[in-house]
Amino acid sequence: MKGAVKYFLKRWRNIGNGRETGSTESFCNLQREQENGSVLKTHSPAEFNRLQQQCSSRSEDFDTLEEYIVESKCPQINIATLLIVILLIVVFIVLPIVYLLHCFGLLNSHWPADEFNRVLTDHSHSDPRKDRVYNFDTSYANQNYIKSVYKPKEYASHKDGPKHLGALKLSPPPKPTIDQCTRVSDSLRFDCYPEEGANEKSCANRGCCWAKPNYTTDEPIDDQLNIPYCYYPLQFKGYKFVNVSETSFGSTAYLKRTFSSSYPKDARLLKMDVKYESQKRLRIKIYDPEHTRFEPPFPEVPVVEKAASNPDYRVFIDESQLGFKLSAILPSHHIYGLEESRFWLALMTIWQRFTPFNSDQRPRENVFNSVNIGGFVFADQFLQLSALLPSQFIYGLGEHRSSLKLSTSWQIFTMMNHDQVPSENTNLYGSHPFYLVMEKSGNSHGVFLLNSNAMDVILQPTPAITFRTIGGILDLYFFLGPTPSDVVAQYTDVIGKPFMPPFWGLGFHLCRFGYKTLTETKEVWNRTRAAGIPLDVQWNDLDYMAHSSDFTYNQTTYAGLPQFVNLLHQVGMHYVPLIDPGISAAEPAGTYPPYDEGLKLGIFVKNSSGQPFIGKVWNPIDTVWPDFTHPKTVDYWLDQLKSMHDKFQFDGAWIDMNEPSNFWSGSTRGCENNSLDYPPYTPGVLGGKLFFRTLCMNSEQHAGKHYDVHNLYGFTEAIVTSFVMSEIRERRPFVISRSTFSGHGHYAGHWSGDIASTWYDMKRSVPEILNFNMFGIPLVGADICGFNGNTTPALCQRWSELGAFYPFSRNHNSEENIPQDPVALGPAVVQAARKSLLTRYSLLPFLYTLFWRAHVDGTTVARPLFFQFPLDNLTYEIDYEFLWGSDLLIVPVLEEEGFILKGRCRKLLSSFVYKILFSCSQNATQVSTYLPQSLWYDFYTSTLVSHGGKNVTLDAPLDTIPLLVRGGSILPMQEPSATTTMTRKNNLYLLAAVDELGVAAGELYWDDGDSLNSYEESLYILLKFNLSGAQLSGSSAHWGYPGVLTLGKVTVLGVKQPVTSVFINQAATGFSYDTINKSGLFYRTVKDIIWRWDIRKEAKTLAYYHPILAHDSETWIWKKRLQAAEMSILRVIENETRRDRIRDGLEERVKRKRFLWLGHEWSIERLRKPYRTKRRVEDLLEEDGPSVGGQGGDRRDRQEWKMCQKPAEFLTVENLSVQLSEPFTLHWEFNVDFLVRMINSGLINRHTTQDSEYLLIMLYPSWWLPMTVMP
Repeated sequence: MKGAVKYFLKRWRNIGNGRETGSTESFCNLQREQENGSVLKTHSPAEFNRLQQQCSSRSEDFDTLEEYIVESKCPQINIATLLIVILLIVVFIVLPIVYLLHCFGLLNSHWPADEFNRVLTDHSHSDPRKDRVYNFDTSYANQNYIKSVYKPKEYASHKDGPKHLGALKLSPPPKPTIDQCTRVSDSLRFDCYPEEGANEKSCANRGCCWAKPNYTTDEPIDDQLNIPYCYYPLQFKGYKFVNVSETSFGSTAYLKRTFSSSYPKDARLLKMDVKYESQKRLRIKIYDPEHTRFEPPFPEVPVVEKAASNPDYRVFIDESQLGFKLSAILPSHHIYGLEESRFWLALMTIWQRFTPFNSDQRPRENVFNSVNIGGFVFADQFLQLSALLPSQFIYGLGEHRSSLKLSTSWQIFTMMNHDQVPSENTNLYGSHPFYLVMEKSGNSHGVFLLNSNAMDVILQPTPAITFRTIGGILDLYFFLGPTPSDVVAQYTDVIGKPFMPPFWGLGFHLCRFGYKTLTETKEVWNRTRAAGIPLDVQWNDLDYMAHSSDFTYNQTTYAGLPQFVNLLHQVGMHYVPLIDPGISAAEPAGTYPPYDEGLKLGIFVKNSSGQPFIGKVWNPIDTVWPDFTHPKTVDYWLDQLKSMHDKFQFDGAWIDMNEPSNFWSGSTRGCENNSLDYPPYTPGVLGGKLFFRTLCMNSEQHAGKHYDVHNLYGFTEAIVTSFVMSEIRERRPFVISRSTFSGHGHYAGHWSGDIASTWYDMKRSVPEILNFNMFGIPLVGADICGFNGNTTPALCQRWSELGAFYPFSRNHNSEENIPQDPVALGPAVVQAARKSLLTRYSLLPFLYTLFWRAHVDGTTVARPLFFQFPLDNLTYEIDYEFLWGSDLLIVPVLEEEGFILKGRCRKLLSSFVYKILFSCSQNATQVSTYLPQSLWYDFYTSTLVSHGGKNVTLDAPLDTIPLLVRGGSILPMQEPSATTTMTRKNNLYLLAAVDELGVAAGELYWDDGDSLNSYEESLYILLKFNLSGAQLSGSSAHWGYPGVLTLGKVTVLGVKQPVTSVFINQAATGFSYDTINKSGLFYRTVKDIIWRWDIRKEAKTLAYYHPILAHDSETWIWKKRLQAAEMSILRVIENETRRDRIRDGLEERVKRKRFLWLGHEWSIERLRKPYRTKRRVEDLLEEDGPSVGGQGGDRRDRQEWKMCQKPAEFLTVENLSVQLSEPFTLHWEFNVDFLVRMINSGLINRHTTQDSEYLLIMLYPSWWLPMTVMP
């Protein structure tokens, strides 16, 4: 013991004499000196890490005297010696340890592994004033018309250079403590030094932490490289709240800068307006109240002055912290059942619609949590905000090439509109600072940053997001869903609902850059029509122009163009030419009116000296650009397009190169050295400079510096062009633009630019289409067969099939490549294009109705699977198939090889080996896909493909793209013809596909297809169709269109019984009933299913299935879709106590409610004696019946299992002539004797999720049997 004490005293003396340099104590003293304002000694990173480990381990060396005795193998001592030792330990060990703990800030804190998350998210005692709900009405601005309803009175921009944001000089940021740095895990690091050239010294000057990440072996290399070395410390507060108050629209808070941000011209005072704009929409606007800053004049957002009453969200602001937290509240009842403290039986009767007795309203996850997240900065040219997100399933943030689900591996998404061949990890043609998140609960929300400046958005694995923009303000909109479709609808409430395209715009379009003459254009047009391929619109690239100059046509190579356009109109077709924004600036005065008149009006973008900014695009020498934010540009553009329309009557406008693109970077001499073209921080733009292949940022426009409005250029051109086209033609405008911004879909469509002719580019086009539908731009497509490079017949065959189901369908390619119109590539491509396009044309009434729904409700036309199945997390990453609406699934073949390896199996093989192994297996004729839980019918054969909930393999002949119709839908269709004009004259027909309950529904919107504001002026027809039991009916919800609609055919999929007779409006009519394509399926009685149900030890689910019900591992969420008969849900857990609760609950329910099946005494009794077998659920589906084992088994039950041949039956009624202006009813009859034998029969289907496996048991009352029970 004496030796131990002597050693310790010697150790302590050495520390006091400073002999142990770099020791824990000296290091701690240095840290203390730092906190007191002293200069911190510089340590190398290695030395810093060593000292940090010593500090953290020092307090853990000797927790007890016994441990030290054992470790030192000390001899036993008497009591007196022990007391002396204890005293010495207190003086020389305990007190120093306490001192060390205090030094490192650990004395009064807890330090679990997730402490940082707790500090950020746990603020249970927030200001109660922030939770107050205001009882005010909400006003909205009409977004259905082009007419402006709100414009800022003036624009604030960097017209006179950046403004000084206050003369107060701020102190530098404080140095972080060791504790503030070490408690930040890798995934919670927010980059403090996003520029190049970070090092330990420069990082310390910003008050941030510098440390090498703690890599793990399972982290991808890219993730490791992207983890920041310089990151914000814990509790980094550059601002503090100085005042929070209530207002009529919500609340207002002021924030004061506490120290400098290391970026020039910090805003010393900020104002944060929290506006409860609607029940589902929140707006938080953070800006400088002392200095006017640029705010985008477009899109024209609704103005709300009073708070919404009882919103479905709560905003939490703690004045002692920095930031805010937004939480959403479930709008519907949450059914709980897995909590020990609750009665867990979840029971609901749909048609009675009573509230489950064990349900309540609960908050969802934190939608957006910026509380104490380091790095909130608001400087003149650097604005940054970070927040924690509830899920890694994040979508949007366009325009970028990526998978549908965005990577959170420290991925940077740069937004700066740029003319760039689509490729990964670069900024492309459009900017859409909007994202959508799928939460773990199956709910969804979205966030939109209304800011048009160049920006980076960073996603990291936390999951967390960082917005980093170089101008404007932080104007955030939050959309609380709760479904993905709701989020998009709420988003388009703000940016504008999509425009209603003309009917002919949904036909097939044909174009090429390289039709050198009008004769060549005619040849392609004629051979396409001769091949029987539907075609509606012929396009021309800039080949038709004289000297590549707008508003002209070449009188030599395109002589006769006006006559050709007239011919197109005579055969019911249309014409769309290219119109670039760049105006030629080299013609002699008086020879080119577009340039002369623009100079006279002063509407061209100006350089810093006030002269027209000169660059270069396709024009032979110089180019200038109209300023579409200038009021006089509307008249200028109208005059030029009208002059062009007088020459040849084109029908739409294709506006390209409008990022704006420039073949020079700036002017001929580049750009001046100023803070706009060379800002303190440059986002990750291609080329490294903001003006790379575009205009100089200090160029002048009417709305402000080009620095602020660059991303709005193509958007404002689309607004002006849409208005001008409607004025000239007095018809619906049809405008397709390459450059886009949020709100673009209110005026125009989009195509995905200059993609390559590769299988990979075709595959990547699918998430591109789906993203732009989420951005509120449903009229979107990609160049079929690719634009750059030579395509192949095999690729173009499959791409023609996929492209037929792009919302905007156009074949287009470059002049440097081989022709790729279908006929040019041979009969196989012709056959595929003809078949798929005829199918598209037959579905045009359905597609047109979807566009109307998008125009009215803001929904999507093409949508991902998770939009329709938000509770099936297996759909969250699917971007190789998509839906039209909710009812038609398109499953394209996106791989050339017939044998396709995916995921890890594919990665195990090198690209070279893979090609060798499978080079002989090309031209795939099957495709594997996942089908969510629902009935899915083959569109072509009318057979039932699957009940869903599993992967299936579909046949895909070379000329066919697999299409599946979802059960429960009625699709309005038409017999297809060569053009949309001819197709509209044909009779309609209905394709109905029944669901598990034998019901279906659909609708049809119809108008003249081209008039302005048909819906707004009530000049339309809206028909509703419903199928239930053995009857299909239709009626008009609105009839304001003078045209005639005739129903000529009805097909019903899923008719389970042989039909004996069919009646239309009580009159007998002919029909056909198909019973081909049989498939095996088991069935047995309901009693046996409940008897054998509880066969595994974990939780099971017994469900009476209905399409309005959806399931995840913890929660049942109910949403009404169709009114149906009574059904229930029962979650069975193999636990005696809970089983008794179930039994008691059922008995009580039987007394109070009427149940068709669950109320039987035998079902309650069986719960008392469940089976104890370990056999899997699959055993119940064996052809010979399950092997009965365990306690209570009865082998006689085996005989009740049967195998039947289930025909995929469908009923077809043709040669009808039903006028849809009047209600109609179609019903059919069956053999009654057969129905009697089928009472009490049921169907069995297995459903598997990631964490559970259960059976779906379909039970039907007698009035459903004709449609749902098999023979």
